[in-house]
Amino acid sequence: MHLVKLKFLIGLSLLTVSLRANSLEKGFKALCEFDYFKAKKIFTKQLKPKKTAAYFGLATIFSKNNNPFYNLDSASKYIQLAIVYYQSHKKSSNYDCLKVDSLSLHQLKDSIQLKLFDLIKSSHSTVVFEKFLITNYLANPSLVQQLIVLRDEADYTVCLKVDKSYLTKQFIVTHPVSNLLTKAKSLLQNQIYHEQTSNKTLNEFYHFIKNYADNVNIPNAHQAIFDQIKKLKDSVEIIKFINTCPQSAQLNEAWKLLFTECVKVYDNQNLEQFITRYPSFPFKNELLEELALNTKIYLPFKQNDLVGFIDTMANVKIVPEFDAATPFYEGLSVVTKNDSVFFIDKNRKLKFNKIYEDAFQFRNGVAVIKEFGKYCFINRQGQQISEYYEEINEASDGIYVVKKNQLYAAYNLYGRQLFDHQFEKLGDFKNGFAYFSNDGKYGIVSSQGIRITEDFDWVSDINDDNLFIVRKNNKFGIINQLGNIILQLNFDQVIKAFKGIYLIVENGKYGFYNAFNSCFYTGISYEFFKEKPIDYYTNGNVLKLIKANQQAIMDLNGKISIDFGNYDELFFAENNLLKVRRKQKYGFVDRKLNLVLPYKYDKAGNFSDSIAVVNYKNTNYLINTNGKELFSSSYNFLKLSANYYLTEAYPANLVNKEGKLIYQDIISYQKVDNFILITLKNNSLKLLPIETNSNFEKN
Repeated sequence: MHLVKLKFLIGLSLLTVSLRANSLEKGFKALCEFDYFKAKKIFTKQLKPKKTAAYFGLATIFSKNNNPFYNLDSASKYIQLAIVYYQSHKKSSNYDCLKVDSLSLHQLKDSIQLKLFDLIKSSHSTVVFEKFLITNYLANPSLVQQLIVLRDEADYTVCLKVDKSYLTKQFIVTHPVSNLLTKAKSLLQNQIYHEQTSNKTLNEFYHFIKNYADNVNIPNAHQAIFDQIKKLKDSVEIIKFINTCPQSAQLNEAWKLLFTECVKVYDNQNLEQFITRYPSFPFKNELLEELALNTKIYLPFKQNDLVGFIDTMANVKIVPEFDAATPFYEGLSVVTKNDSVFFIDKNRKLKFNKIYEDAFQFRNGVAVIKEFGKYCFINRQGQQISEYYEEINEASDGIYVVKKNQLYAAYNLYGRQLFDHQFEKLGDFKNGFAYFSNDGKYGIVSSQGIRITEDFDWVSDINDDNLFIVRKNNKFGIINQLGNIILQLNFDQVIKAFKGIYLIVENGKYGFYNAFNSCFYTGISYEFFKEKPIDYYTNGNVLKLIKANQQAIMDLNGKISIDFGNYDELFFAENNLLKVRRKQKYGFVDRKLNLVLPYKYDKAGNFSDSIAVVNYKNTNYLINTNGKELFSSSYNFLKLSANYYLTEAYPANLVNKEGKLIYQDIISYQKVDNFILITLKNNSLKLLPIETNSNFEKN
């Protein structure tokens, strides 16, 4: 009896399996015939026995977007369950148009989860990425890694936006293997620095240095302290800096600053007291020699095409032997001789025992040199303090433009990078801004590296109005440092004149524009002569209008002060006199147009510093505002300064503004700093200050 019952149960079980197998086959047949409703119904009934094929069938239905059951989250759920159940028996099955085995299961899983990834990857949501990682626990490792990177980037972006150290610390703890870990640590150090020194006080900076000794911003703290103590000029604060910041880059300069503050009289007694009080002073011998030399003023001058140096009494101190030489700055001059460039002091001593291909003057204890075809920064001891670069331009607005890997960046006067190398072209900085160019498009960047705009075919340097002239599609306009348009780009030419005044050219006509008030002074209706300089049209106080070969003068309020037809040619007032022309003769009128000096001059210059150069009857004269002839010559006069005029003869004469003959037989002259150096026929040198008096001339 028991045997019969057992046989019955086995038979019933086999029948059940057979029926289920037949059901699955029917389900896959319906699936292959795109009868998704029938297939879903059959597969759902087969879930409780945990049939791998049933889960596979449902995952297939949910993964296809040609039926109403399309749902990638459900598809991922069922395909992962199918894989889990498959692992328990690893039995493959073939159904109509589909095969259920390890390969097909994983292929479908990867396909579903890749589609899910494509849907969420642009969400930038940590919550979405975390949900994917949790629910898609069998995802391909490479896909998981991509999601982890995206999740980390989303979290890091929040750290950047919030910009608080506590959140960045949390990121570092919770993302210990993130590829953004290095950036996060760098960000954290910057955030700590700015949070700890938010008020920029000396106490804050010292506290930061003491408590965050490993922070990369320690050099910035040193610099900030040093910048403040330089302004304070307090020896107590300087000593504190030296003792607290012995590793700072500014230590040497701090010692020099302390020396300057403590030693007010350079005699043996004071020097001995200083050295006794500060025995650790590292440069006492060199600095004492340099300071002694710095009391002497040496000026570069040229003789027989070679450069040497003279003192303020025109005594030669370093004989002319160089092809070129800069003025002494921070105690040193950059000189060139036979294509070699080097530094010398005022004793003509070679500094650093090195020859360079090129070099710039020292600024704040740092200079740029070129060697081996590359540029780098050196300190006042001649030590290299930076890597090599392809190019470094001379500093402008306290900023060097530096080229590395074909891209430009900005560095401060201490050789520290202000922003990344990112521009194909980068202009000199002025007023904190410069133009840049990438891919043929020009824009504006601040000294902090903030791009303002980049949508033009050309951008000028920023001018003293803090404005840029720009060009696009061969039309010019004006924008400000925020990128806002001040003058629409509709014109053939835009020329900066004087404060806020711009000359606008269109179709050969010109007018004037007020950039500060964003309005035109005049219409664009006057005859433009491109060969004339901008100061021919305006002096910044009044505007010259030219029409039908006649000229008029208009003030900045739009009032015509001199109308068309009064004179053949007008010039601007200098020393309260206007040069005017009638019938090919020049004269001078006052501001009320009263004739002061008659129309008798064949040629005449404007009055400048109360003197004008005029010509009549083939003789040149220096005259004053009363028309008095101070000096005459058959040769032209060349104005050297407000005080001196040179006759363009050989040899020449030097005359002062009172008409007094100062020197004769001059064979050459040159401007040297704030002096005029003349060489007489007997080869003696005479040095005159540009701003001088009669007592000096007598000497």
